[in-house]
Amino acid sequence: MSLASRRPASMWHWPLPSPPYCLGIQDQGYVDFTSYSDYLAAAATWAAELYRVLQPNGRLALNVPVDIARGQREALAYDWLQLLRAGGFHYRTTVVWAEGNIARSTARGSIDSPSAINLICPAEVVLIVHKGDWNLGRTDASDLGHDEWLACVFRGKCPAASGEDA
Repeated sequence: MSLASRRPASMWHWPLPSPPYCLGIQDQGYVDFTSYSDYLAAAATWAAELYRVLQPNGRLALNVPVDIARGQREALAYDWLQLLRAGGFHYRTTVVWAEGNIARSTARGSIDSPSAINLICPAEVVLIVHKGDWNLGRTDASDLGHDEWLACVFRGKCPAASGEDA
C-alpha cells in the first residue's frame, strides 16, 4: 500500500487490492506480519488511505481470505470489513471466491480422530464497499450492449477497458 500514499486524493474509481494476509510470508519484496494486532493497526492505516485515494462515489473490491489459521484463528474478512467501515466505507456485498485451496493444505488436525478437527474454509472473499452513494446517478447510455453486460456481470468476461467505468 506504500504506492497509494504517493497518489493524489480522489484518484481511483474502483481498485481491487489484495493486501498481505498476516501469514508471516516473506515474498515479493515485503515481509508479511506475524503479529495480528500489528497487522490490524497497519490495515486500519491502509483502509484510511484507500478511502482517501478513492473518488467520491468510488467503489473498492478487497480480496481477503475468510479466515486465517496461523497459531490463533482469526476472522480476517470480518476484521477487514470492520476496519473499512471505521475508515468511512459503506458495505455493499460480499463475493465468495470458492477457489478450493484446501487440497493444497495438509493441516487436517488429529489423524483419524475427532478430538481436534482442523476445519479450513477453502474460499476467499471479495468485500465490495463504497465511498458516498452507490448509485452514480449516471444518465448516459452504457458503452456495453446487453449481451456484453451479461457476459461481464455473470461470467467475468468483460471487454477491454475503454477508459470509462462499465
